[in-house]
Amino acid sequence: MTQERLLSVRDLSLEVAQRGVEVVKKVSFDIEPGEIFGIVGESGSGKSLATRAIISLLPPAIKVTGGQVNFKGRDVLTMSEAGLRELRGAEIGLVFQEPMTSLNPSMTIGRQLEEGLTLHTNMPAATRRERILAMLQRVGIRDPEGALSAYPHEFSGGMRQRIMLASVMLLKPALLIADEPTTALDAVIQRDVMELMVELTKAEGTAVLLISHDLPMVARYTNLIVVMEKGSLVEQGTTEQILEKPQHPYTRKLLSSLPIRGEVRTIDTVSAPMISARNIVVDYPGRKSLFKKGTPKRALHGVSVDIHAGEVVALVGGSGSGKTTLGRTIAGLVNQSSGDILFQGRERSADWRDYRLNCQMVFQDPYSSLDPRMTILSLVEEALRLVPDIDRPAKKKRAYETLEEVGLGAEYALRYPHELSGGQRQRRDRPCHCPAAEIPDRRRAGLGARRHRPRTGLDALFRSAEALRLFLPVHQP
Repeated sequence: MTQERLLSVRDLSLEVAQRGVEVVKKVSFDIEPGEIFGIVGESGSGKSLATRAIISLLPPAIKVTGGQVNFKGRDVLTMSEAGLRELRGAEIGLVFQEPMTSLNPSMTIGRQLEEGLTLHTNMPAATRRERILAMLQRVGIRDPEGALSAYPHEFSGGMRQRIMLASVMLLKPALLIADEPTTALDAVIQRDVMELMVELTKAEGTAVLLISHDLPMVARYTNLIVVMEKGSLVEQGTTEQILEKPQHPYTRKLLSSLPIRGEVRTIDTVSAPMISARNIVVDYPGRKSLFKKGTPKRALHGVSVDIHAGEVVALVGGSGSGKTTLGRTIAGLVNQSSGDILFQGRERSADWRDYRLNCQMVFQDPYSSLDPRMTILSLVEEALRLVPDIDRPAKKKRAYETLEEVGLGAEYALRYPHELSGGQRQRRDRPCHCPAAEIPDRRRAGLGARRHRPRTGLDALFRSAEALRLFLPVHQP
């Protein structure tokens, strides 16, 4: 007897409603129970949109123009809202690429994890709590008990992604859609999380639809792969076939686009550093209660670092190790408890405005750092509002030039952040005013492999032209 397919997508087509632009074009694929299925492609290829259509979670501006999505023999695209609520979470789970926008900032982690169990199961409260604590421990949360009463902003990006994974895995769905699931995780935890997904697949017969730009990870864990380019499915086959004998030119280009180390540049370390941080200590205040003062939590313990002209300094560490805190402290977004930060040999406070213009930060999560009410052009122009001696026409000209430099083009100028893919939003985050120092906080985490090298070339252009200093908090060596 032939096993029934878990998911069958046939000729799925999506378009931007107001513009009539087709963003997904007649995509078809099948997923069997217990299978790990991979979708790869560069940023903007339509991977995430195609998979969101599977559970009818498309943005309002995107509409389905054709095709079918059958899950266990039911057409998802024709389901009622009540049917979709029963399907989402209990039978199909989804881990989003940007956990900060997926977790409710006003609810504790415990309440958010319990919500799904309350809606889809009849477990007593004690059993729910026990299962939640066990799952938090499995995904690597150091203090599961403490995490229950904490809020999302109290965790690092990597820890928030682990919590998202825990919330989905609690319900043991038949299909787990993982959209860049290890993007924000450090190298040590990445493998643990993927091994956990494999364990869940084997134990529960759960299928995994893995969307990723991490080609080595896709090769290690998937059975089948489809490759997407500009909304079209250009190639599909077993993992071995795709990686060893790619047929389509785009697939071959994608496989050849893994980042490589360039020439080591000569750095002048004799002159004074552009930025010098000495014995930086940062304490975050503990949570206060009505009758109790919170105990401060030390995030940085006397850290020192020098950044010279034209130098790229990479800060590597696990999630929650303090990388982002150090970057934000150097950028002036977090106050240090003790220690000194010098810019060009003088205290930052000597000319704070000049320092903020010349030391800028690109955040890890572009979606939460962009104002959703502003167009891309307005967001880029806003960065120039404090730059002296530049009038409005010059600002607009420079904004369009910056969009071209980062590979977006003038056609993206009047779009809003939600109309861009994760990689395109990260490109918008590139400073329009070229600063003396840039702090990109894991800014390639959500970019496809083919996007890494163009960005590396762009950084080289900026560094050679403006003697840019880069301080890179990253989770992979």
